[in-house]
Amino acid sequence: MNPRVKGLDRVAPGTQFDAPVSGFTTFRIGGPAWAVARLHGPEQLRDTIRFLVDRELAFRVMGKGSNQLFPDEGFRGVLLLLGDGFDSLEIGQDGLFTAGAGLSLPKMANVIARHGLGGLEFSAQIPGAVGGSVAVNAGAFGQELHSRLVSVTAVNRQGTAVELPASALKGCYRTTALKGHQDLVLTSATFQAVPGDPKAVQQKQKEYGIYRDRTQPLKQASAGCVFKNPGKDCASAGALIEQLGMKGWTVGDAEVSRKHANFIVNRGQARAADVLELIARIQKHALAEAGIHLHPEIEFVRNEGEASGLAGIEESRESPAIRESQV
Repeated sequence: MNPRVKGLDRVAPGTQFDAPVSGFTTFRIGGPAWAVARLHGPEQLRDTIRFLVDRELAFRVMGKGSNQLFPDEGFRGVLLLLGDGFDSLEIGQDGLFTAGAGLSLPKMANVIARHGLGGLEFSAQIPGAVGGSVAVNAGAFGQELHSRLVSVTAVNRQGTAVELPASALKGCYRTTALKGHQDLVLTSATFQAVPGDPKAVQQKQKEYGIYRDRTQPLKQASAGCVFKNPGKDCASAGALIEQLGMKGWTVGDAEVSRKHANFIVNRGQARAADVLELIARIQKHALAEAGIHLHPEIEFVRNEGEASGLAGIEESRESPAIRESQV
């Protein structure tokens, strides 16, 4: 156990020390984190953040662990998991509802569907938690969460609760001002749904689910779509990669999915280095053959004070983090 995290288990009982990150991500990749703490409410979250900031410890909040690639050497810091106490769902009037940051999007979508709330049917097919998905403006089927987001509540690095309108997050295609930063930890999000017929909402969800099952490698470990779609005048990233003959390309146990070319799957023992090399090869081939830059959608987690190790990989450009002057 790293001495800098000693005592964290008194603030967050049940903390695991030197726990492999691979056990907490959908990619099943990543070395050990100094500690992994599961938190059970906003007050405990505030106390834990104060503990970590006072000791100048790096930390990251994990939802369901999708859309992220951790390094093989591990994470020199603390992973925070939002447990019970962050999974509430409160349905208000006129289509408004508030979901806890730790609630899974499929569960959120299924509950509101039963109440006849539409407009977020696509979210049932996103394997993430509310907080993390809002932070990256997750989407599917040409839709995104921020089109329905009204406001969020969060805890800042001083352990103070804050509330922000959706506009403060500066959401755009697959990113927000929060992506890649830990200045604010989301605790809940309020959305504006469209009241409708429960059966119609559930039927639309079902149709999305059937399509996803048919087209995506759901039974294999992955981080979801690897690249952002290039733009309105280009094919989707997956279609482009397939057209260029890259389905089935491998580096080690990392493979371009044979079912959906915008997925890289872990066939069992893939390393982060394998995934990064495969991403770089895809980008190089797409640029050389089609003149198209493919920008990553997944987040490459790096340790503080280190170079990214992403030679040849052009990362997505993120918006500046939200600072205290904006709260």
